[in-house]
Amino acid sequence: MDPNPNPRSLELLWSLVDGDSKRLRATFDFSKERIKKLKESLIPKFPNPNYLSSFVLTLAHTQVCLVKAKGIRGGATMMGGFTADFRSRLEPPAPGNFFGNIVFPYEVALRGEEAGSEGGVAYAAGKIVEAIKEVEKGPMAGARGRLARFLFPESGQFEVIGVAGSPRLGMYGVDFGYGGRPRKVEVTSTARTGAISMAESRDGSGGVEVGIVLSKEEMDVFRAAFVQ
Repeated sequence: MDPNPNPRSLELLWSLVDGDSKRLRATFDFSKERIKKLKESLIPKFPNPNYLSSFVLTLAHTQVCLVKAKGIRGGATMMGGFTADFRSRLEPPAPGNFFGNIVFPYEVALRGEEAGSEGGVAYAAGKIVEAIKEVEKGPMAGARGRLARFLFPESGQFEVIGVAGSPRLGMYGVDFGYGGRPRKVEVTSTARTGAISMAESRDGSGGVEVGIVLSKEEMDVFRAAFVQ
């Protein structure tokens, strides 16, 4: 049986990481159709479905796949996270011609037992939505505790896995001066930081590209979970 009955919903491109034969870099395409189906399946569990954005759904699905790939079980916790753009959220907001970043980190801690269960994606999405609601409170609300949890992980907690890039950056629409738009976008720092990367699908279909670096064994498990 074909493990991927709809091959157009998944595209996997992989390569060795800087000559490291033990680690692979891969790009997965989470199609607009899969995002829509996932949202429809989760709407009954969320009072406000407006929080179920493409970013939330893609991140939830990816984090659950990572929990499985890294063998995180029981009470062990994987610390995920993302950064929120606060340029327009400050009081007063940053001026429109401000050239720089004003971002704050937010953590998403997932227990292996819940994330690895049948309802794992709903569980992960709920945790991400909780973090987004913290964003809405402002950058300084709980800032000290957040930084402490990032810098000093608790016992039994796996490494922090952040998010680099965003589907909203529009990287595939940018002409960098090399003869047109890019054919492939990769965030090279993820090999060092362990973060996942996100970008819009290169074909403009409304999907999300997810880039990741894992060992061969972890990548096999991650891929099998991602296509389900």
